[in-house]
Amino acid sequence: MSAATLAWRQFRFERRQFWRNPSAAFFNFLLPLVFLLLFASVFADDEDQLEILIPGIAAMSVMATTFSALAFNVTYLREEGILKRIRGTPLPPAAYFGGFLGSAVVNALIQVALVITIGSLVYGVDWPQDWPALALFSVLGVACFGALGIAFSHAIPNFDAAPAYVNAVFLPLIFISG
Repeated sequence: MSAATLAWRQFRFERRQFWRNPSAAFFNFLLPLVFLLLFASVFADDEDQLEILIPGIAAMSVMATTFSALAFNVTYLREEGILKRIRGTPLPPAAYFGGFLGSAVVNALIQVALVITIGSLVYGVDWPQDWPALALFSVLGVACFGALGIAFSHAIPNFDAAPAYVNAVFLPLIFISG
């Protein structure tokens, strides 16, 4: 079987595994939408603030679905010995991580689409004028934050420390970015 076919099967497995974990679905999809509804409702009368807030929440959701989720997941997989077991199977590491990362990419792109749609339909923010630029920057953000999440997982000593380490990076970035 080719590596692409194996990566596709791993991707499908990761998608099923993701939706069978309600807490993962909550933190990946619902939490950024809750932030969007809370903050956008506060600034609902100020269109200039909404035009800054909606893309900011979209970027935050990309970071949450890639950096945070991948740092947690890779740390968990490492601690439980799953990565060693995967290494002992005939599944190539590129196919495994291709499916794993593909699932994170799909989550992030769905999240960006949801934030933009809600921002436009509920709060009246204009649709993006340059869709190719939005797609390019979304994919670049997913790639950068995904790589950072995987790299950062190597600095996390164990899964119990993962929330503290990830939030030590995630929360200041949210507040610094506005």
